[in-house]
Amino acid sequence: MSHSASASSASLGRRLRASLGPEVTEGSSVDQESEFRALLEAIHPQRMIEIGTRHGVSAALFAEYADEVTTIDIALSPDSYREWTGKVWAASGTAAKIRPFLAAGTNGKECNASKAAFLRDREFDFAFIDGSHITREVIFDFQCLRRCGCILFHDYKPEGRSFATCTNERYPGIAAFIDSLSPRAYLIGKHCSMMALWIAEDHPCRNRPETQAFLETLARPSRSPMAARADLFRLQLTGAWRRIGRTIGKRFGRK
Repeated sequence: MSHSASASSASLGRRLRASLGPEVTEGSSVDQESEFRALLEAIHPQRMIEIGTRHGVSAALFAEYADEVTTIDIALSPDSYREWTGKVWAASGTAAKIRPFLAAGTNGKECNASKAAFLRDREFDFAFIDGSHITREVIFDFQCLRRCGCILFHDYKPEGRSFATCTNERYPGIAAFIDSLSPRAYLIGKHCSMMALWIAEDHPCRNRPETQAFLETLARPSRSPMAARADLFRLQLTGAWRRIGRTIGKRFGRK
């Protein structure tokens, strides 16, 4: 499947900033556009799903390659979702390919139930998880989408001495969860803004020579899945104790 002509012209980020202003790409993953394009050229997605829409820039990039892009955000999102998405998709010429959905609810649990119900009977061949950056929420999104077999996680940010010079926020629980998966994930992108690609053993794209050649250029997580599971359990246990402590503190009037 060939992608649109726009995918090979000026970068999407530059085009959108020129037409809509520099703020349109703030907080967007489009700063890793070259990495996304290399991946999309290799796996040729047809029907894909994105969790976490923000201004809709990455959905527009995906729509240059896929036949259909479903993008999910939550109705509680503080971002200016409605202000930007329509403008971005119109300016990029991708609106006809994008199917937006806002998960309904007044709290996270209700939004997750709405999202899970929406996804239950839909099939995709590629997913991009870039919504909540809380480990349990990332795990929930993965469980909802695991059957699609090819999933890119945006924020693979472990802790450790090798990342000491990185000034952006670390997500050790998310990294430990990704490292615990089988088969092992592949790492994509620059050191301080790494993404992780998980592909099931039976996913059709694994048999394509271009996909195999692309995967051979990528690194794998340094920890074994067993060690990562132990790290994840430790992090989850620490988080649980902290939540218990906060609950007790609120009950007895402590901050």
